[in-house]
Amino acid sequence: MFKKKLALIMTVLMVVLSFTACGGNSAVSSSSDEGSSTDGGKAIDGLTLVRNVNARKAISMAYDKSFICDEILANGSFVADYFVPKDFNFNSKGEDFRTKYDGFNHFNVEEARKYWAKAKEELDFDSAKLEFLVFDSESSKKISEYIQAQLTDALPGLSVQIVQQPFKNKIDLANNGKFQMEFAIWGPDYVDPTTFLGMWQSDDGNNDIGYNNKKYDEILKSALVGELALNPDERFEKLQEAEKMLVEEDAALSPLYQKVVSIVQKPYIKDVYANPVGGDYTFKYMDSQVVDGEKLFRFYDASDIPSLDTNKAMDQVSFIRLVNMMEGLYYPMGEKLVPGVAKDHTISADGKTYTFNLRKDAKWSNGDSVTAHDFVYSWRRLANPDTGAQYAQMVEVAGIKNAKAVMLGEKPIEELGVKAIDDYTLEVNLDVPVPYFKELVSYFQVFCPINEKFVNQVGEDKFGTGPEYIVCNGPFKMSEWKIGYGDTLVKNENYWDKGSVNVDKITFRVIKDNNAVVNMYESGELDRIGLASQNVEKYLDDPNYQKISRFGIAYLRFNVGNDKSR
Repeated sequence: MFKKKLALIMTVLMVVLSFTACGGNSAVSSSSDEGSSTDGGKAIDGLTLVRNVNARKAISMAYDKSFICDEILANGSFVADYFVPKDFNFNSKGEDFRTKYDGFNHFNVEEARKYWAKAKEELDFDSAKLEFLVFDSESSKKISEYIQAQLTDALPGLSVQIVQQPFKNKIDLANNGKFQMEFAIWGPDYVDPTTFLGMWQSDDGNNDIGYNNKKYDEILKSALVGELALNPDERFEKLQEAEKMLVEEDAALSPLYQKVVSIVQKPYIKDVYANPVGGDYTFKYMDSQVVDGEKLFRFYDASDIPSLDTNKAMDQVSFIRLVNMMEGLYYPMGEKLVPGVAKDHTISADGKTYTFNLRKDAKWSNGDSVTAHDFVYSWRRLANPDTGAQYAQMVEVAGIKNAKAVMLGEKPIEELGVKAIDDYTLEVNLDVPVPYFKELVSYFQVFCPINEKFVNQVGEDKFGTGPEYIVCNGPFKMSEWKIGYGDTLVKNENYWDKGSVNVDKITFRVIKDNNAVVNMYESGELDRIGLASQNVEKYLDDPNYQKISRFGIAYLRFNVGNDKSR
């Protein structure tokens, strides 16, 4: 075992020395890179390469994910050859979604080379240069360098150029199709396989890879709002088949691992709730220690916040702030929901009409009342094609009446199936019953209300870009946000349930180096931290060490058809 690890480490070091990780603002070479390689053979660019399914299968099978989990991460994360996580969703018989297929395109260098030979024959090339877009975090760097080493060793003629980018830059490049192969992580927005599979429909706003499979689209559409939505067990099987198309047959994705987080926290930190979907942690009910007269919680993140526009936020860095700054109809408390702006609700006999009774003491941080109109404005804004919200399709996933037609501009936004009966009664009409409707609109922060008057006051372009451009209705509000340094949340004195909020202030520091994070924890500057592999062993016997299972999936994705990059 030791020899195997040593050989793998030496392979990584040798190849890393041979390739230069580079940055820049463009992550995609043009097809003009095709021509003669240095040895006289024909060379092709990476975009041409990843448009070939056999090349994608070769790449997916050419690297050993167990080394990433066991040696690079070493935090309990485990190999995933699938995209819908284990222990995430079950059918009426209690069978896990993973029962039928335990995974696809497993690590197998011999098979990888067979697919590689087919790709070379089909594309007629001797060498290819593939650009690999990754985050600039410490763990991303190690993972990408290892994959680079494995691929270039297993697939003759392939060179891999790592393109490291800061979090926001990487998201912007990916959203605009400026990548060939990309390292990504996806966490669920609600407890259903479609939260993983629905994003690869050809018209979905998250489908930055340009995946387009008509049969796949038909299954997902039917599972979300069609006939399959009414037949749970058949739906389960069809979604399993769709995943097989996506990951095995078309190899549009190459899953890496299912995420587990190792953390350690100070003994005075109590009642931090880990949410299964949406923003990772709820801090409303937590307790901490007093520092300089204030009860303070000091946390960190590896990246700056891209956006706090409620409808436009699309990443965990933003969501962890929003889940603590905003409150939807119900509020997440780990794996259960408690009353939020809604005191209670009723459901019609056919399961297609929800009526929410809102509390009258809910306030915005500027003192305005939170009303049913704020939800109507937010959901219409989310669905409005002019908004450009990446998660606009969630109104269709939620089954809200006329969602698709509104998103396509075929019907006015006023015909979306949400209306204010009065200031404190919200009615939502669905096209079909959606069993996870309440959970989706409560756990997922894009469905939180928005104060229309405030947005008009500060302007659409500035909303969510700084403390003075954000108004909150949740337990905390933002008091400071310094790009590159961090941000601060303080107790929202206008929050209706402020008596349940124990902490006065939460600080987030932007720190990319996990060794620096550990040093700050040891010196008392941070109260709770996540651990990279090199620091896990140090805390294994600490009574405040925890492993938290997440349903996030890390994966490689290929630009199979996004021609924005051309």
